[in-house]
Amino acid sequence: MSAVREARVPAVVKSIVVRLRPEQAFELFTAGLSRWWPLKTHSCAGVDALRVDIEPRVGGQVLEQARNGTQAPWGTVLAWDPPRHFAMTWHPAAGPAEATRLEVCRSPPRGLPPAALKWCTPDGKRGDHGPRNSERITTRAG
Repeated sequence: MSAVREARVPAVVKSIVVRLRPEQAFELFTAGLSRWWPLKTHSCAGVDALRVDIEPRVGGQVLEQARNGTQAPWGTVLAWDPPRHFAMTWHPAAGPAEATRLEVCRSPPRGLPPAALKWCTPDGKRGDHGPRNSERITTRAG
């Protein structure tokens, strides 16, 4: 029997300028995810991954579609308020118990730029069985 080690992991912060209107940025991040996400190297099906679909509603699924017709769940939509706020659980190739949380906000917490993407574990902790880090990526409309 092995013990599960848990540790608090600080967020990693990255910033980029998004030269789009908020509505366009929201659409690109959600409906246009397959246009910029590196599916060949960061997906369940690898080179056979075709796209990722996000059902645009709270409770909607985030599903990877593969060339052979199979689907792989990546998460569940937790918040849907275009273009202000999007949140989802994130667990490609893992179960919901291993999920982290990903959020895109136009009005982020104090101290962050006008648009922010925050990626973190649900409780700020990690175990050896789960996500290795938290990540916060911030974006600014330019």
